[in-house]
Amino acid sequence: MKKIGLIRKIIQTIAFLPITVIALNNQTYFSVFILILTAIGGAFYCGYLCPFGFLQEIVSIIGNKLKIKKKTVPPKLNSILKLTRYILYILVTVLSVSAIFILLRYDARSNLYLVLIGKQINYAMIISVIMFCTLSLFYKKPFCNYFCIKGAEYGLLSIFRVFSIKRNTKSCVNCKLCDRACEMGITVSTCNSVNSMNCINCFECIKKCPIKNTLTFGLVQPNLLKKKVAFAVLIGAIYVGALHSDYFLKTSIVDANVKAVETSKIVEETTKEPEVDNATYYIGEANGYNDLIKVKVGIEEGVITKISIVDHDEDWDWYTKAKGPIIDAILEKQSADVDTVSGATFTSTGIIEAVKKALEGAEFNK
Repeated sequence: MKKIGLIRKIIQTIAFLPITVIALNNQTYFSVFILILTAIGGAFYCGYLCPFGFLQEIVSIIGNKLKIKKKTVPPKLNSILKLTRYILYILVTVLSVSAIFILLRYDARSNLYLVLIGKQINYAMIISVIMFCTLSLFYKKPFCNYFCIKGAEYGLLSIFRVFSIKRNTKSCVNCKLCDRACEMGITVSTCNSVNSMNCINCFECIKKCPIKNTLTFGLVQPNLLKKKVAFAVLIGAIYVGALHSDYFLKTSIVDANVKAVETSKIVEETTKEPEVDNATYYIGEANGYNDLIKVKVGIEEGVITKISIVDHDEDWDWYTKAKGPIIDAILEKQSADVDTVSGATFTSTGIIEAVKKALEGAEFNK
C-alpha cells in the first residue's frame, strides 16, 4: 500500500502541472471518462487529479512539519458543514439560484485552475485560494470537505459505486487509526464498506491500518452488488447522456467527420475558388461562472450564420456542457431567447447574454 501512496503522489504532482491541466481539459472525452470512473469506483478525480486538493495536502504536510496540531470540528457541526457543498451544488445546478453567483466567483478550486492555465484573476479571488490554503494548516482539506461543488457532483455520482473500501470486522482491532488518517473525516472504523460520498479513494486508511487485509479495496458485498451495478449503470447512463450527448454528438463526432471529408478532398478543394464569407461579425461579452465570456456572432442578410466563443475562463466540463447545445439552439431558433443547460446554468447564461449583446450591436449598426 505504500507503493500506491507513492504512485498517488506522483500522479498528483503531474496533474498539478499547468501543461497537464491544459492537456486534460482539452481532451474531448476526459470528463465522460471521469464520470464513468466515479460511478464505478468513486471520486478518484478528487483524490488524484484535482490540483487544489493536492495543494491543500501540501500545505497540510507543511503544517505537520511545523508541528501545527490539526484541529477537529465538533461532530455535530461537522455533520452540518458537510452538507454545505451539496446544498451549494443543488442551488447552482438544480435550482439555479443567482443570489450566490457572486460568492461562487471566489470558488478557490476554480480560481487555482485559472492560475494554472495562465488566466488573470483579481485580488479577492487570490485571497480565496490563500485563505483555504491557510486553513489547511489547521484543518484537514476544509475546501474539499465543505465547499467544493465539483466534489459534491462526484460524491453524488459515487453513491452507487461498485468498488469501495471494505473492512473485515473480524480482524479489526478498533484502533481508530483509519479514522485519524482520513482527510475527509470519514469514520472508517464503523463501516463494513465505505459508501460515504466524501471518500476520495486516497487509501490512507488502508495504509495506516496495522492489521494486514483488514481494510481492502474491491467489489462491494455480494448481496448489494447487483443493486449497486444496476443503479450505477442507470445513473451513469442518464447523467452522461443528459449532460454530454448533445455536445459530443453535435460537435466532436460531426467535427471529426467534417475533417475526414475535408482531408479526402484536399486536391479537389485547391482547384476551387475559396468560399467568400459575406457575414458581418459582432462581438459581445457577458459574465459567465468565473469571468467574462466573449463571443463573435456572424450575421448575413439578417440571418445568424455563425457563433464562436472568442475567450472564456470557464471550467472545461461546464463549458463543454453548455457550448454546443446553446449555440445549436440559437442558430436553429435564430434568437438568443433559448433555455439554459441544466448543470451549467451560469456558463449557459453567460453565452446567451454575450450573444444578445452582439445582436444588440448588430441592431445598432443597421
